[in-house]
Amino acid sequence: MATYADLDLVKYLCSCGKKFPLCRLYLCKHCLQLRCTDCVQHEVDTPYCPHCLEHMPIGEAKLKKNRCSSCFDCPVCGHTLITRATSHTSPSPDDPTKMIAKKMYYMACGFCRWTTRDVGLPDQSVASSSWPVLQSPNDQRIFAMLETYKVMAQIEKAEHERKKYVSRRTHLYRQDKYGGSTAGLRRKGMGMSTFSSMR
Repeated sequence: MATYADLDLVKYLCSCGKKFPLCRLYLCKHCLQLRCTDCVQHEVDTPYCPHCLEHMPIGEAKLKKNRCSSCFDCPVCGHTLITRATSHTSPSPDDPTKMIAKKMYYMACGFCRWTTRDVGLPDQSVASSSWPVLQSPNDQRIFAMLETYKVMAQIEKAEHERKKYVSRRTHLYRQDKYGGSTAGLRRKGMGMSTFSSMR
């Protein structure tokens, strides 16, 4: 079995001049040269869920805010939630005197024992259905603050662009009027005043 010490025995030269083990290098398909992690730029080709390995297009992933529709993380400890089945007795729609058993599903964490029942989410009749998302009471305030910050960022950007334009315009105006830069004119003025004071 190979260890980390065995990996450092043989090192290959990257195109940038650094030496790395082969497992830490990439082969560029365009120039067919070895590249290390410093020489490559990592890009997400296809986003996928690390739990169920379901892949989706980038547009759909952005639309779903990079969330898998069937895998959920525990809000307490971060482990993956497991779907659990339970039987629920309810009166029959045909005959209210008869009780029928119905299978219902809820989600539970196998690590910290948190369940969807703890936050008041109702049990679902289908295991693979999308679970309802509880809305935060501060959603409206957060969205209002985000809109305010977007407007403030646009105002600051416009102000910055205006200052840049005004400073450039005054600089060009001075150059046109006096035939040189203001710093050069100051130097000339200082030289003339020293010369006149020496006389």
